[in-house]
Amino acid sequence: MRITPLYDRGVIRRLDAETTHRGIVILDSAVGTPNRSKVLATGVGALLDGGETRPLTVGNRVLFASTAGIDTKLNGETYPIVRESKIHAVIEDAQTQEKAA
Repeated sequence: MRITPLYDRGVIRRLDAETTHRGIVILDSAVGTPNRSKVLATGVGALLDGGETRPLTVGNRVLFASTAGIDTKLNGETYPIVRESKIHAVIEDAQTQEKAA
């Protein structure tokens, strides 16, 4: 089965909890902690004032509020569908930034 989000929505996959360099596990279930996710599919994008659209980018790692969007099950796995406006930030890989510098 395939799912295509509409307009400014994206289908995302929650990423596993991250561990700090000192071995502390950062749980996404902590109150107020945004979920780390990867964008899997996008709609055509948000409609801008000039009539153009701006889609999310597939493959980006993002942070979103745990209360944002709706969860849908596909092939036994749960995927949130979230509006672009509910995504707080794009996570850039620190290693990629260091190589670029």
